[in-house]
Amino acid sequence: MLKLLNVFVGRNNFLHLLRRFSREERAATLIEYGLIVGFISVALLFALTMLGTSLRDDVFSKIATAWEEPDAEGYGE
Repeated sequence: MLKLLNVFVGRNNFLHLLRRFSREERAATLIEYGLIVGFISVALLFALTMLGTSLRDDVFSKIATAWEEPDAEGYGE
């Protein structure tokens, strides 16, 4: 069991795997796709955060203000 663990965790084997992985073209493509997905995720997160802030500040503030103000007949809080 310890030999099996050493195969996967051993320093020389790990460095060998990293070198082999870096030379393969498929690995480079996979890393590029991963970076693209990461950048898109960050951009979506930023855009949705800004949209949420805008909705909170504009739309929901107007709704809350309209809810608190009495209408022409004096109804309301």
